[in-house]
Amino acid sequence: MGQLAAGVHDGIPMQTYLLHHGFSASRAHTLLQYSPYHAYYDEGGEPSEVSEIGTAIHDSLLEGVDRIVTIEAEDWRTKAAKDARDEARAAGKIPMLARKVSQVQQAVTAAQAYIAKSEIAGVFERGKPEQTIIWKEGEMLHKARPDWLTDERDILLHVKTTAGSAQPDSWIRNMLTSMGYDVACAFYERGLWACINANPPSECALNTLSVFLIIEQQPPYGCSLVGLDPAMQDLASRKVDRAIRTWQHCKATGVYPAYPSRICYAAPKPWELAEAEEKDLSE
Repeated sequence: MGQLAAGVHDGIPMQTYLLHHGFSASRAHTLLQYSPYHAYYDEGGEPSEVSEIGTAIHDSLLEGVDRIVTIEAEDWRTKAAKDARDEARAAGKIPMLARKVSQVQQAVTAAQAYIAKSEIAGVFERGKPEQTIIWKEGEMLHKARPDWLTDERDILLHVKTTAGSAQPDSWIRNMLTSMGYDVACAFYERGLWACINANPPSECALNTLSVFLIIEQQPPYGCSLVGLDPAMQDLASRKVDRAIRTWQHCKATGVYPAYPSRICYAAPKPWELAEAEEKDLSE
């Protein structure tokens, strides 16, 4: 497959995007969360029921596409249900238990109603889903595929569903950094900046609002909007810088280190010391 040129591309199939040899936000997160060795061998995994429900909501909300194959079974324990699931996945479809199918449209309807009353009302009327961003830094290609980018490129919308809570504080605490969403946010903004600006990031601010739309997968399908404040944005950008520098070095040397071979000693956090001291004083 020929490599895509730098820029923002519309209509690139997901399979073509996946075959493109560019450094991605997911690989950056794997590198930071685990090691360069893990990032080198990162091949993804089998989708879970939660992730497939999220994909179905994403498809319907952003693209108006329904790839669901309804499986008439109570669960996935029987051979017939497993075979039907595997067949659907092999065909590029999303297998879903019959009792779960209604959740998708209800969640999409709830999200549409929520957005209509939000600060970004009308966002789905002026943009496109799944555009591919390609850019180069030094000799290394990078790629990103934001969920939704407005025509004016003033809003980058990341759609995330959750089997847990979409309450902003809870989602930020439990999901934002652990899933690498902060890294993805900064990574996508970096790619968009590279495609529309000629000056270094320090000299040219990107006037784009990057925001997460969080949708609960269970009734009553609560939704929230989450963004990064300047301090969190700066921290995420520094993570991306570190991941890119590390990957560039690994590619140049051909060495992708895993975990250190030395003994790593656990040390208490300042708050743990303070807590222990407080308890000692109270006895």
